[in-house]
Amino acid sequence: MPQDVTGDRIAAVLERLADNQPPQEIGYAHPKYQQHLKDAGYFAEFPKPVYQNGYEAPAQGVSAETIRKTAALKDGTYISGRVTVAHDQKGGIHLLYKNSTPDDRMRNKDLFSSFDDLINKITAEMQATGA
Repeated sequence: MPQDVTGDRIAAVLERLADNQPPQEIGYAHPKYQQHLKDAGYFAEFPKPVYQNGYEAPAQGVSAETIRKTAALKDGTYISGRVTVAHDQKGGIHLLYKNSTPDDRMRNKDLFSSFDDLINKITAEMQATGA
C-alpha cells in the first residue's frame, strides 16, 4: 500500500472519529463559562460597600461606569431632597430614601427607574451644584 493512501485512510478514520464525539458541554466550572460570567459582571464588586436603605446593594449586573460613579458620590440630599447620600465611618456609602409604603415606592418609580438611573441622576445633580 502506498504511503499517501495510508495517510488518506488515517485522515478519514480520524475525521469519522471526530464526528462521533459528543458535543462539548460547557458547565459552571468550565473556563469559558467562568469568563462569560466575569464579562457579564457577575463577579463585580463596588470599591466601597454601598447600601440602599440599610441593605447592601449587589454590584452584579451594574455597569462598570455606574460602579465608578458610585465610588465618587458625595454626602448630601439629591433628587428634590428625596434621596440622601451619607458615608459611614467604615467607608460605606448609604443611599437613603423612603420606600416603606406602596405610595413611597410608586413616587420613587417616578424619580428613578433603576439603580443606574439613580446614580446617574445623583451624579448629574452633584456636577450641576459643583459638589
